Amino acid sequence: FFFGHRIFMAEITYGEQFFFLHPVESWTLGVVESETKSSTGTVSCYHFRECDVKGNLGELRAEIKDFENHVAPVVKGSLEFVRDLLSLPYLHDSVLLQHVRQNYWRDIIYTNIGPIVLALNPYDFNLPHYQDHHMPRYIAEGPAVIEEPSQQPTHVWSVAHQAYWTMRLKDQPQSVLVSGESGAGKTEAAKIVIKYLAECSTHHATDSDRANASGITQKIVQCSPILESFGNARTVRNDNSSR
Repeated sequence: FFFGHRIFMAEITYGEQFFFLHPVESWTLGVVESETKSSTGTVSCYHFRECDVKGNLGELRAEIKDFENHVAPVVKGSLEFVRDLLSLPYLHDSVLLQHVRQNYWRDIIYTNIGPIVLALNPYDFNLPHYQDHHMPRYIAEGPAVIEEPSQQPTHVWSVAHQAYWTMRLKDQPQSVLVSGESGAGKTEAAKIVIKYLAECSTHHATDSDRANASGITQKIVQCSPILESFGNARTVRNDNSSR
């Protein structure tokens, strides 16, 4: 069970799934394969091996000596898919990372954590879930998202949509904060927000007004490389980090 920053284990059972803290891959789902005992007969080390949610074993292994800080239980229901990570039965680095990792390998790069959308850079502009032809489904929800959560898959568009309709209905200025480390995709996320706001705000406009708005959006997006040239930098993960 979870208490403060530590996970206290009642007992470790062979074949049962646990999370173990791998020195390179961080928290990983796995099972206990074997143990090493000291001269007094007490367990001094457990040998963990990676597995998936169905129990299929992988190649990753680790020897864990500090059980209290390096092993976490798999609480019932914590591996089931959820739209919002805050609805998990318990919160710990291990289970949060597991869900984000599982989503990423399914080409789901956006995950809700309450009102926050966590995005992982896929380095791929062709993921099927996130093509522009899906945008009208988000726009069609209109102001209903103010009272009820969006029924569409999690997306940066959802954040932009919420901000737009909150501004319209409550007459309150809105901000969309995009943060992350170098190479995380902040610049691209900002472009996605701008493009969605242009589409959403002109959804019921005339064809000419929509064309004018589209032209303004393109100019804003296209000026990005020029602005970056005055303040870019090379980092370990990004040759052209925006500044």
